[in-house]
Amino acid sequence: MTTRNPIEATPRSLRIAALVLPLLLLLGLLAWQRPDPAAGVLVDGLVQLGGERVDRRAPDFELPGLDGTSRRLADHAGHLIFLNFWASWCEPCREEMPAMVNLARTLQRRPFAMVAVSLDEDPQALRDFLVQEGIDPTSMVILHDPEGRSAREYGTELLPETWLITPRGRVFARFQGALPWDDPSVIRFMERLMRAWQPPAP
Repeated sequence: MTTRNPIEATPRSLRIAALVLPLLLLLGLLAWQRPDPAAGVLVDGLVQLGGERVDRRAPDFELPGLDGTSRRLADHAGHLIFLNFWASWCEPCREEMPAMVNLARTLQRRPFAMVAVSLDEDPQALRDFLVQEGIDPTSMVILHDPEGRSAREYGTELLPETWLITPRGRVFARFQGALPWDDPSVIRFMERLMRAWQPPAP
């Protein structure tokens, strides 16, 4: 009696699938592990702005806004997130805030989200500062964390401190101290990042 080769006995479509499937899995793995498309931008732009390269998952958190409604950082997934830790008693923070407002307004129609987490213990001090400085609280997402838990999760060491987070939820840059966020060079840097992360057209 003749014994058939089990491979020959397998239907042609199944043999092709058995060969193609591992290849597809390998290609998918390589695509997932491909270099960050913004890496080239970071080499020049990040260094010029005095930022520090970071690469780790962005901790999510939930905090109340000025109206008492709780909001999560993850609500802004799919956007370039500008996460700033500050307080109204911090003089560099106060000096930096107008430039942040200008940046947020400039990029308001782009996939960009500015989240400013105040570490003020007294929420009224936060509100008074915004009124005194004429800062429109709707120009950005302002959250209140009097215990500073979110700042500790990120490893914030001084105020103000800013973290840039990719649309996929990974921290990639850290900036310590106040910066002129509305400077044209900063705006160009943010726009280049958003273009680099923009999904390809179908």
